[in-house]
Amino acid sequence: MITEFSPQALATTAWSFAGLALNDLPLMAAISAASITKIASFELLNLANTAWAFSALESSHEPLLDAIAAAALRRISAEGDSLTMRSQEGLPLAARQLVSSIRGIVGALASSGRLKNTILDVATEALN
Repeated sequence: MITEFSPQALATTAWSFAGLALNDLPLMAAISAASITKIASFELLNLANTAWAFSALESSHEPLLDAIAAAALRRISAEGDSLTMRSQEGLPLAARQLVSSIRGIVGALASSGRLKNTILDVATEALN
């Protein structure tokens, strides 16, 4: 059944369990496996929420976190060009959400020990 979840449903489910500090190992393993197969369809916000959830639960699903990092790298490279201002003030809502998602992904990957220089460099460039 979980394999039928959309990327948003997978991210929201993981985020919800992490928010309640409920680390259901079989569920998180199923979310991880299903997410990896759909990672290319995840929006940045879904990537950020999923990365945060697994980081917050201290779940060592390294293949998922590495897949999130790779997908985020592609997404940030593609979407980061829309950030033409250095300050969030005056940015449209979508751009502010993009900034928030990038920061969330970088923070979650850093706290889980899976942050690589390539994603940090692309995120820094997108945010500057």
